Amino acid sequence: MKRNTVVFTAICILAGLVLIVSIGGSGKADQPQPVSKSSAPQYDVEKELARAQKTKLWHKKLLDEAVGGDEEGKMLTSFMMDKAQFVTKTGRMLNPLIITYPSKGNGAIPDINSGFRVYPSSFGDRRHLRVRELANWQFEPDRNLLMIPSRLEWTYTRLWAGVIFAHELRHVYDKVTGLEQRSRLGSEVWLLGEMRAYTLEIRLLNLATNGKFAKELEKLSSSYAGGKWIWPTDAEVMQLNKLFKSIQSKSERFTRNTLYMVALNFTLAEQHSLGEAGKRQALSFIHKMNSR
Repeated sequence: MKRNTVVFTAICILAGLVLIVSIGGSGKADQPQPVSKSSAPQYDVEKELARAQKTKLWHKKLLDEAVGGDEEGKMLTSFMMDKAQFVTKTGRMLNPLIITYPSKGNGAIPDINSGFRVYPSSFGDRRHLRVRELANWQFEPDRNLLMIPSRLEWTYTRLWAGVIFAHELRHVYDKVTGLEQRSRLGSEVWLLGEMRAYTLEIRLLNLATNGKFAKELEKLSSSYAGGKWIWPTDAEVMQLNKLFKSIQSKSERFTRNTLYMVALNFTLAEQHSLGEAGKRQALSFIHKMNSR
């Protein structure tokens, strides 16, 4: 019993000596220690460059499939290839990457004032940047930044993904060229920009269905009176969805439903000769209803 007590006492004394040395022996324990190079996070630039270029070419293919022979769509695809700077994230910082552009071939970063950045990102990534979460595809004019879904969160059919991408590229093009300056939601400038982007979307969907989309829109909107804007019924939405592949997610369903509402009201405005003013009124109505 005494022997155990002596051993225990010796252990306590040794522990106390270790504690004294760790606290005050060197006088350096409370100072920050340098991080060794081996433990610092590594950033493989070449690997990220290759990934960015691969992502860019993948999205070009997506656009090519969606726009077909549409001249405006092809122009926006060329614009994206020439002006887009795909970027990646390390930690919480957004880092631009130098990538080689087929049209230039010199690997130079384009002038960001005449170009824009594309960031494949999740909502979690965007929260780190304190970006408002509006949609999987959204353009932030103040940052000159177009955010698109990361491949891990890909929840759209290819056609609709390409069409949505074209819609956002239209906004980017308008901003870069000075056609659509900074504007608040619901303003006249905002409405004109949305009208251009939605008109492109509707035309691309009609092209993809060989004109069936336009015919169905005319059929469904013909039963409505002019001046009374359309809020599509579930049956009408189902009828339009039959023209396309099955919906992949709630996000795609919301996107489609919004587009159908816009397309039906644009068709109604044309049927009643309300012109662009009527389309802007329809967009204003939809914006107010979705904001409730």
